[in-house]
Amino acid sequence: MMKTFFFLLTFLSALCLPGIAGGQSSRIQQLETEMRAASGQERVEKLIALADACIQAGDYDKASNWADEAGNFAKRLRLPALRAAALNREGKALMLRGKRKADSRFEQSLDILRSINSGDKSLAMDNLENMRIIAQRAGKEKDVAYINEQIARLNNQLVTQLPQVQAPAPVTRQELDKEIGALQKEIARQQARMPGGKVNAAEMERQNQELQAQLAEREAQIDQMTEDQMKTSMLLMQQR
Repeated sequence: MMKTFFFLLTFLSALCLPGIAGGQSSRIQQLETEMRAASGQERVEKLIALADACIQAGDYDKASNWADEAGNFAKRLRLPALRAAALNREGKALMLRGKRKADSRFEQSLDILRSINSGDKSLAMDNLENMRIIAQRAGKEKDVAYINEQIARLNNQLVTQLPQVQAPAPVTRQELDKEIGALQKEIARQQARMPGGKVNAAEMERQNQELQAQLAEREAQIDQMTEDQMKTSMLLMQQR
């Protein structure tokens, strides 16, 4: 039974893999055609896409060659961001081939990103993570520690660069006075509707004084409060 299962598994794999490989081969051929018809920046981008496709297909020799060509072409065209991406792909292909010089490609890519103050933090992180893998495999503990520090710094940058919510402009003194006045009128209307139609003058005066005290307090805080916070405060006051 077990032998039959393994036979079927092997047979199905043999059927599926040619289809996958064929699809990858078609994609690579298509990219090669598009690359030859392209020029300038678009050609560099197609070369990088070719390197990616070859890495996925397991053809690391071709991947490193395409990436190397992309990097050289990007250098001639003075496209540092694309050159950094090409060096990253070349590093990956070389690492998958077990070549020692792979780490130098990641370092070069990282140096370029820093020199142009690039915002591509994901590429920088990918370079660092691959450099860490190489250092770990080589047993270079000091290098691993140094790379970990760089990764931590980059993670901190990513956190601080998250978009900040902009606070609305604070309300003005005139707007605050207007709302206080409206509330005073509302209090007067509520007092007029009391049983018997009589106004409780003492209660009205107390509420007016409370409003004036709160007005003075709001004036002191107006520069620190957002408009939404102020509106909420006024609504809570009205509900008392």
